[in-house]
This record gives sequence, structure tokens and C-alpha cells, in this order.
Amino acid sequence: MAPLAGEEQHSDELLELEGDQALTVVRILTPKLYSGGAADVVGRELLGGAWAGKFRNLLIDFTRVEVVSSAFLGTLVVLQQTLRRQGGAMRIFGLHETLEQVFQVARLRDVFGIDPDEEAARFEIQRQ
Repeated sequence: MAPLAGEEQHSDELLELEGDQALTVVRILTPKLYSGGAADVVGRELLGGAWAGKFRNLLIDFTRVEVVSSAFLGTLVVLQQTLRRQGGAMRIFGLHETLEQVFQVARLRDVFGIDPDEEAARFEIQRQ
């Protein structure tokens, strides 16, 4: 159920984190990552965790995501830069065709490691 106007969604409703500091899988549970809503909550959770050293390598599961804001794409860039400075890495997997096109048009396919599924993402992040 969506929150009422003025209510904030909580991160545990929007994403799941599994794994440990060495490799964390982030499963985004909401289909819409708009600015001023879910995108802000998810972004704060991921950036805060990276800044606090809670995770070093991230695999982000986009299989349930249908729409992202440009601001959230910017958050992903900052997140990746933060992880790289700390010696970590980030990969994205499970993009639907429409989101693949968004990443392509925004020229982010070359910025992020993007894989078709979790197995491929795990393999690629271990090679880095």
C-alpha cells in the first residue's frame, strides 16, 4: 500500500539487503523510484551505508524497477564513485528493456557494469 500524502516510506519497505560487507546484494522492491519519494529513501540508505563502510561491493537488483528519476541515476553515479574510492565496486542487474534504453540514452551503460542477472553480476564483480 502506498503511503498517504505527507507520509514517508521506510527503507525496509523499499529495499532488502543481503550478504555481508564484502558483497551485498540490494534488492529494490518498489517499481517506481521518483525524486521526493522512494528514490530519496533508497538513495539515502545506499549512500549512508557506503559512507559508513557497511558495504564495499554492491550488486543492485533492478528486476522489480520500472521507472527511475534522473536524480536517482545521479545518486547511483555518486554511490559508484564512493565505493571505488573505498576500493569497492558496484554492478547493476535485471534491467527491463525500457530501463536498458534509459541507461543507454543517458550514456550510463559505459559508466556502470550492467549484467542480465544476479549470477552474471556475481561473476563479473569477482573478476574486478
